Amino acid sequence: MQVTEAIAARRSVNRLTDQVPGRTEVEKMIEAAIWAPNHRFTEPWRFHVIAGEDRQRFGQHQWHIKKNEPPTPDYK
Repeated sequence: MQVTEAIAARRSVNRLTDQVPGRTEVEKMIEAAIWAPNHRFTEPWRFHVIAGEDRQRFGQHQWHIKKNEPPTPDYK
């Protein structure tokens, strides 16, 4: 695939799904992201992988923030 094709075919995903990628897939995505160009050369990159119950709790916390509501008290 040519760079211009990749750029033209790029799409953002606005929703999360229940599909959970495996560790190998996550590592490949992080490796690709490391090589992505950035406009200010602000490396080093920082990535956080959240899985399991923590993923659900984090999503709920973010939902409350987006709705301008106080987060649930059990979020740490």
